[in-house]
Amino acid sequence: MSKKKKYDLIYVPAETYMLSPAEDSTVRSFIKLDKPAHVLLLGVDGGMLSVLHENKKWFIEKKQMRGIYDQFN
Repeated sequence: MSKKKKYDLIYVPAETYMLSPAEDSTVRSFIKLDKPAHVLLLGVDGGMLSVLHENKKWFIEKKQMRGIYDQFN
């Protein structure tokens, strides 16, 4: 499987929590996906993925990506 890079479209499984960042890098809010989604990868920072979903920036913990975790190492 190829490594994912910035601006790649990635699959996010249902039941994944997505965190909305505040300006001070804390969590403003979160959602739990009811169904799978495809999102735009904005970057990888440590254990978090930065993604664009429905015109908003979200963070996803890498460990929530289940079987596709190795694509982001």
